[in-house]
Amino acid sequence: MVIQFIQKGDFTIMNVTKIKGGQLDFSNVLKLREKFNQLLEEKKYKVALNLKNIKYIDSSIIGFIVDALNTLRNIKNGEFILLNVDKKIIEILNMSNLTKFLKIIDEEDLK
Repeated sequence: MVIQFIQKGDFTIMNVTKIKGGQLDFSNVLKLREKFNQLLEEKKYKVALNLKNIKYIDSSIIGFIVDALNTLRNIKNGEFILLNVDKKIIEILNMSNLTKFLKIIDEEDLK
């Protein structure tokens, strides 16, 4: 897995690429957390996680999303959003009731 940071407006996009089988799971969560913490250290508090080409997430990734969302909500002007989310992942997030709290948009709508 490769995570690149791309700046777009006020947001730093965590662009996740080179995922085997499109599955973002427990084997990736530590690196994801490391990169997120790096952004916090750099005082970048508007973060977008790009899930383009991701077809599956497990509970560890859901836990990461919840933690990131809560962390940034507790920081003035902090914001966490998901970009380019596959319909199957939206269904998983719906079952977890997270779509009530998460902003999910396509990348071209990011301002």
